[in-house]
Amino acid sequence: MSRPKGFITGIFLFCLAWQGSAQPSGGAFSDEVEGRLVEFYAWPPRPDAMNRRPAKFLPDGDQPAQPNSWLRLPGAEPADPLLRSAQAKATRAFQRERCRFLSRRFPRLRCPGVPTNETVQPNDRIEDLIPTWMEPSDIVASLDGIPTQGKVTAAHWSADYWPTRFGLTSYRYAEGIDYKNYREAAAAYEQPKAWTELSTMTDPARLLQTLQRWSPAEKLDLTAGDFTFAMTNQQKREGESFIGSDGNVPLWMGICHGWAAAAIMVPAPVVPVLAATSFGAPITWFPDDIRAMVTLAWANGSYDTNFIGGRCYSKNPRRHENGRLVNRDCFDTNPATFHLVLGNLIGRAGLSFIMDSAYDHEVWNQPVIEYSLQYFNPLDTEQRSGKWDDVAVAYDETFKRQDRFQKPLTRGDPQGNGSYDDRAIRKVVGVIANVVYLYEIAPQPGPMPARNYRARVTYTYDLELKEKNGKLIASGGEWHENAHPDFLWVPQRHTFPQHDVDRGRVPVRLELPATAELTEVARSGARAAYPYCGLVSALASASNGAKYSCAAD
Repeated sequence: MSRPKGFITGIFLFCLAWQGSAQPSGGAFSDEVEGRLVEFYAWPPRPDAMNRRPAKFLPDGDQPAQPNSWLRLPGAEPADPLLRSAQAKATRAFQRERCRFLSRRFPRLRCPGVPTNETVQPNDRIEDLIPTWMEPSDIVASLDGIPTQGKVTAAHWSADYWPTRFGLTSYRYAEGIDYKNYREAAAAYEQPKAWTELSTMTDPARLLQTLQRWSPAEKLDLTAGDFTFAMTNQQKREGESFIGSDGNVPLWMGICHGWAAAAIMVPAPVVPVLAATSFGAPITWFPDDIRAMVTLAWANGSYDTNFIGGRCYSKNPRRHENGRLVNRDCFDTNPATFHLVLGNLIGRAGLSFIMDSAYDHEVWNQPVIEYSLQYFNPLDTEQRSGKWDDVAVAYDETFKRQDRFQKPLTRGDPQGNGSYDDRAIRKVVGVIANVVYLYEIAPQPGPMPARNYRARVTYTYDLELKEKNGKLIASGGEWHENAHPDFLWVPQRHTFPQHDVDRGRVPVRLELPATAELTEVARSGARAAYPYCGLVSALASASNGAKYSCAAD
């Protein structure tokens, strides 16, 4: 397993300037989508058709996005096609840690969660994802008002997820070493021993060059004047509680959730920053060093979030003969909700959100930045249009005879006893949704940050339309694949990560060596794996020229 420069890294517990288009481009990309549609609508229904994992492509053309083999289960792959798609996410260890994270970040969520249905439920409303970003009165529910394409207006960014196995931000990424296991990574160097040996160096140029290649955590400690290296050693030790029966820490563990939030909320650090020290040689903070600290702050700080969805805690989800899941705990964002989120947040407001795809091992906690929609006739998939009413069909006996979700019936309103009432459905329309999102990428040593990496995936689903105030409104629907977006969330606008150590409001001036007061507050934050906000603010603002909101400001 190698981790060369630019390799697309793994994903945590769930692990950009605009370019190109989310529209299908023909060739392998279109062939993949067409193949899924043909297989899904084959009659009689093919049960495994819903277990196909949508392929990932680069945003332009037919080049596949690099698959992430790090999340694969050890040993032989399971026979079940859905579990093969899930890979490591199907393991109890992954779900346990995911639950731990979600319960801390989103207290209202429960493990194992609540049953979900195909009609939009109280925990699955777009209104719960928009507070502070949009007014409820601004939401458009009619498909007539949903743009068929959209992109975010801000320039979000890619960064690493900082694997726990490698010591999180204590990993000296400039050395590019792929450690065989957590113990090997933790033993790669020892602090403060390494500093004691280095500080005797008499060649200033060599000292400066060596420090440039140290880890972000080491640079934080030195900038804070902490020669006990509290943050570095905390990051090294964090994997101790996650060592599995194989004596190793799963490679999917890291701080992807911190990166996803930071990528949306913080302007990208783009230029190096120098920080003065008490020993004379300045610390050179490369852009990806600063991104690491911003990511760590958003991973472990406290801030307000919006979310929709429930919980997934099902290792072996049962499926009906038609391929549809019996227990929808793991796939509970309704297609109608996802459709309205795309159209309102990105299409109408130019705002991003974070997508959690529960059983897709290549997507987990990713900022969505672009989309395009195409509607199709579910009785004749070759009939397509940018206007939904051109291809929507009546929900009548003709449709029902070719609908895989009739036996058993899973359309309409749940009745609480496992049955559904579909009498309010008037029409059904198919949707091809092309979604572009940001991927993690390994950090780049040097004055230039790692490039942004984007991937494109296509989801297909249908929308159930009910009449409301004289208009047809998307009120539910069915996904055409079991690997689809599950949990959606976003930090609230103007929020920022905080910790108790920020209350001290210790000033930070990067052109001057750290004060004793700054050293102490940074050391206190390190105990909670939290970089003092004053330091993060100073570094980020110096690197991107924008104000970084902070309790210490």
